[in-house]
Amino acid sequence: MQGLLHGRRAIVTGATGGIGSVIARRMTCAGARVVGIDYRTDGDAGFPLVAGDIATREGGHAAISRAIELAGGVDIMVHCAIWMRYGELAEIEQAHFDRLLASAVGGILWSVQAALPTLGRGASIVNLSSVAAFRGARSSLLYGAAKGAVDAMTRHLAAELGPAGIRVNAIAPGFVDTEAARRKVGEARIQERLRSTPLGALARPEAIADAAIFLASDHAAAISGETLIVDGGRNATAFND
Repeated sequence: MQGLLHGRRAIVTGATGGIGSVIARRMTCAGARVVGIDYRTDGDAGFPLVAGDIATREGGHAAISRAIELAGGVDIMVHCAIWMRYGELAEIEQAHFDRLLASAVGGILWSVQAALPTLGRGASIVNLSSVAAFRGARSSLLYGAAKGAVDAMTRHLAAELGPAGIRVNAIAPGFVDTEAARRKVGEARIQERLRSTPLGALARPEAIADAAIFLASDHAAAISGETLIVDGGRNATAFND
């Protein structure tokens, strides 16, 4: 992947999270000038960070404008930001709905809207979706609905921005093997997922990052409006959570 994004200017939202931070660092190694956006900016990220909440139009426009200023423009946008909340139907509250949808869906809407005057021909937008968008599971109603909306936005943005030479795609990871995810799911369910994954291994954040680099690069110049599943082949089987 080294040099694949040489000279490109990239903005990554949710850039201090487990997946977002890996994407930002690997894009930097691939030659891009990366600026991250997150509401947390403590610690040494290894790339410039802008503090901001992109869940509102005002916050999204302000954060994106500052990131574009720092990067000197924008050729790549990767949207990883989301506020997470799992819960069954009876447990969902208005505040959960408002915050999750605003971060996952509004964050993309306001970010792309803010960057639109700067995005030029050859630009690439990569949205982080999930297999939860098309595979049901308990306690994931809001999360799955939000990621389903991300997939729909990806297709509509691809149709609207394509004539300007801007590509829009999404990545749908399955379970991503991080320490935080392992703590949440537990070892028993980890082993169950391994048994039902054809490749016999769980995706690491680096695999998601490499998929993002590919979609952002000229190697994917003819790909737009697509959602790339990265789950070790699990979605191709009859197994479910």
